[in-house]
Amino acid sequence: MDRTYVANYLPMRDERGKTISVMAVIQDVSEVKKAEAILMTYAETLETEVKKRTKELNDEKIRVEALSEVKDEFIKNITHELKTPLSVILGNLALLKDYAPARKETEWAKLLSMLERNSVRLRNSIEQILQLSRLETADLRTEKIHLQDELKDVCEEYLPLAKMGGIELNLKTNPVVVDGDVGLIRLAISNIVGNAIKFTRKGSVNIVLSEKDGKAMISVADTGMGISQKNMKKLFTKFFKADENAPGAGIGLAITKEIISKHGGTIRARSEVGKGSTFTVTLSNRVKAKKKTRK
Repeated sequence: MDRTYVANYLPMRDERGKTISVMAVIQDVSEVKKAEAILMTYAETLETEVKKRTKELNDEKIRVEALSEVKDEFIKNITHELKTPLSVILGNLALLKDYAPARKETEWAKLLSMLERNSVRLRNSIEQILQLSRLETADLRTEKIHLQDELKDVCEEYLPLAKMGGIELNLKTNPVVVDGDVGLIRLAISNIVGNAIKFTRKGSVNIVLSEKDGKAMISVADTGMGISQKNMKKLFTKFFKADENAPGAGIGLAITKEIISKHGGTIRARSEVGKGSTFTVTLSNRVKAKKKTRK
């Protein structure tokens, strides 16, 4: 086997500085050279692998972006195709109701009301799917949000529905201001409050807005049917419904979590079957919401 040596020469001088001899130091550096060769080969291999992986990642990024565009276009088209006939159906139902017999208890009036309810439910589901798609790519339009005002407005909207269900709707607020997209934040709050009312029977829904350690906290607690531990794990999953017979597409909470996450906040849920559920949203009221842009 070939060996590699390094020779170093050191002149030996007398008192007058004259070279009288030369001392040679010869060192076997074969193992060092071998290690260097191995490192060089490894570096070249690593560089090749990095280039390969970079290309694969770039290709994957292009593929994912293309798929995302196709998905967005599909959702846009399919929702348009569904919304157009639904608008016609709802318009005609409104006309038919005007010509329905005056007495509300008639089968004719009941049938029209049922058709209208289900059409509206389908329209709302389509809107939610469209909102979820938009959320994944949309930028936040941030401004100062007075959360107490938004909560009051949402409660006023749901008060008639709560009264119809024999539900006591309570709101306790403090003045709290956050940076965020007011439309999205209001939608998130509306989804949580709406869910609490939907799954509560003749009980109460208690909403509390507070501030702690520079963060806004919104708590929505109900005395409804509660959620099992098994279903809690899937609670914020798209299209998941704990009760398959319940109205809606099962994406309200998924939308809510996406909204809160886009604002750099958190949403937590705890529940006990038969006793009710509590949803807690935490938002920073001193740091501006992060923007997510699509290139």
